[in-house]
Amino acid sequence: MKFTEENILKVFGNEAAESEDPKNLRGYYFKSKIYEQVTSKVPLRLVVGHKGIGKSALFKVAGMEDEENGMVSVTIRPDDIISLATSSSENFLQLIRDWKDGLRQIIFSKIVEQFPYKEPRQKTALNSAGHIITLALASIKAVEKHLDLSEAKKRLLSRLADNCEANVYIDDLDRGWEAKKSISDVYRLY
Repeated sequence: MKFTEENILKVFGNEAAESEDPKNLRGYYFKSKIYEQVTSKVPLRLVVGHKGIGKSALFKVAGMEDEENGMVSVTIRPDDIISLATSSSENFLQLIRDWKDGLRQIIFSKIVEQFPYKEPRQKTALNSAGHIITLALASIKAVEKHLDLSEAKKRLLSRLADNCEANVYIDDLDRGWEAKKSISDVYRLY
């Protein structure tokens, strides 16, 4: 084997999971006990660890496995949340509400966007309170005749309707975080 840049990348992988070829990542990813704990069926799991230990790789592999198993999954990254809590409010409770509403909208949109239209469409807005998946299903069902779904997507939609579950992976939200006294400084990610 020649040690060209391409071959080195194939053998050792990319240093950032989000830049890694999914097939290559699956080829060398080792599922440790931590992977099993993170992917277990619990309502909420927080993963905290130092930079570079493989959190993003874990989420990427888990998301690929979800897809293979017919489970809807959503990955939220810093670029997705840039518009959350942009008000200059010093009211901590208002910031929490802004984050909750914003995350609900992002999760809703990412679920709906997994079922593509035959024609391009505008971004769907979450327009009422309630269970995010139930609202996403209602939105999808309302336009079902305009969807361009493969057999895999049809199975995914059916499973989503049957179990009303989706896995949400929120990754790398601490990017740019600085310990500041002001609430608006603490929660400004960029």
